[in-house]
Amino acid sequence: MSDTRDENGYTPAERQRSKSASLADGAAWSVMVGAGETFVNPFAIKLGADSGFSGIIQTVPQFIGALAQMLVLPIEPRIRNRRLVYASGVLLQALIWIPIALLAWAAGSGLFGPALADSSSALLPVLGLYILYQVFGQMLNPGWSAWMAELVTPGERGSFFSSRLRLNVLLQMLAVLGAGWMLDHAGLPGTQAFAILFLTALAARLVSGWFLSRMADHRPEQAVPSGPQHASDWRTYLSSPGLAEGRRFSLYVSALITATYIAAPFFDIYMLSVLKFDYFTWSVLVAVQTLAKVFFYTYWGKIIDRFGNRAVLFGTGFLVPAVAMLWVMGHSFEWLFFAQVFSGLAWSGFDLACLTYTISMPDPSSRASQSAVYGLSKGSGMLLGTLLGGALLAVWPHAGALDPTPFLAVFFISAMARYIASAYFLPRFSEHTFEGGMSGGRFLWEVLAAQPSRRMGRHLMDFSEASLHLAQTGTQHTVWAAERLAEVPAAGARMVERETQRTMRLAGEGMERSARTARRIGQSVPRAGSSLMQSGQSAASRLSRSLRLMQDEFEKLARDLKRRRRR
Repeated sequence: MSDTRDENGYTPAERQRSKSASLADGAAWSVMVGAGETFVNPFAIKLGADSGFSGIIQTVPQFIGALAQMLVLPIEPRIRNRRLVYASGVLLQALIWIPIALLAWAAGSGLFGPALADSSSALLPVLGLYILYQVFGQMLNPGWSAWMAELVTPGERGSFFSSRLRLNVLLQMLAVLGAGWMLDHAGLPGTQAFAILFLTALAARLVSGWFLSRMADHRPEQAVPSGPQHASDWRTYLSSPGLAEGRRFSLYVSALITATYIAAPFFDIYMLSVLKFDYFTWSVLVAVQTLAKVFFYTYWGKIIDRFGNRAVLFGTGFLVPAVAMLWVMGHSFEWLFFAQVFSGLAWSGFDLACLTYTISMPDPSSRASQSAVYGLSKGSGMLLGTLLGGALLAVWPHAGALDPTPFLAVFFISAMARYIASAYFLPRFSEHTFEGGMSGGRFLWEVLAAQPSRRMGRHLMDFSEASLHLAQTGTQHTVWAAERLAEVPAAGARMVERETQRTMRLAGEGMERSARTARRIGQSVPRAGSSLMQSGQSAASRLSRSLRLMQDEFEKLARDLKRRRRR
């Protein structure tokens, strides 16, 4: 039975081995991103990059990499040995870290000039190498999506990819924190510490490629075209009436990413240059968003299983605009910490919905095209948004290089643009999104307030029941102890009195905790709070009745002890 192959030619053992290898591949890739990609922009800022170049190095390589996906798309269906080709692409991407690390070491050692400011001559070589890095990496994405769709069955995609994403972002967070701490404490001159980070990224990507080569590959013969008709596959995707929904999805992603990247490339330079955060503080704020994603991926995965990925796309599409607005409203570390947690809530749902949507295309032949067009939509949006944001920063009046006003204005404009994109596109998905006549507002209430409130209510009721059981058990034990001690009137009376006071005090504290918990939840969730308050008050009233019963029992025991002393 274990040798039975499915329609794609894979046995259950091969599927399981490939999924385990994919988890390990993603884990190593995440270390590379956390220790390498995340610090390319801070490295450029250290070399002397201004806000314009900082935006370019974050977006132009991504855009060119997205174009590379479109160029390799006609070739991808003809690849028979995907393991060999993709492992080779991973190797080429990994090797790019070597010259980048050499540039970092040379700039730190003064090769480009006696002062760090003179090392800005290394910026263009770093940009060129990073473009090659993105090209070698992103050209593998369309085929990888189609390959994973063969290996992971539709019924397990939600759980598998949410688990994979949780592992990825957790390791990425740890890599960012470790790398940020190392930059602050390595004690190396100039930019030499960055060289260590980039060599770490090299090693992680090599490990990733090794695990990728362990995945099973049985591409069906019919999936390998023999004629020239597939050379324009992406053009067919863009013109086919049956794929209009996919094109609408790509347009929405492009619009939202454009609005997002009006501000996104400038958060780093805002924190490092304007707010003067050190590298470790910056790393903490970057990592807390990652940790929030780890926490919320499981929640959004369950919502996707219940309502579908387009429903989550609708819900998170109206949360994303608030992320940029939070950066306008405060600048302290504590406030930005909260903003990053909220960002993790919004973007984890959006990213997971986009990933499952791309992989779950009903036509297998269109999955690679959808992935490539999705990547191009993101890349073009990143480039256009960065150009707009950079232009706004350049023309906005400011009082000096450290004036936060231009940055705050750009963040506000980004928030408004995100809202406009979601308000325009998402209602056009609504007729395909919700089942049972549920409105968009009802969906947001359900996933953001009602379900969490019901969970808290269940926890409150469990706590109340446990408190009541504890009080009743304490009463029974106290009565039993009093009856045993009744034969020693004087000592027994004093002990019973002490036990009475102690038990009543503990039970009273339990009742007060239940009431406080109910009030807290009722205040945090106004509409759901009334029912939760009633639950807490019901539990408190039951505890109160239990206390009255306890008091009656104790008074009865006291009367018995007095009668025995008179005798």
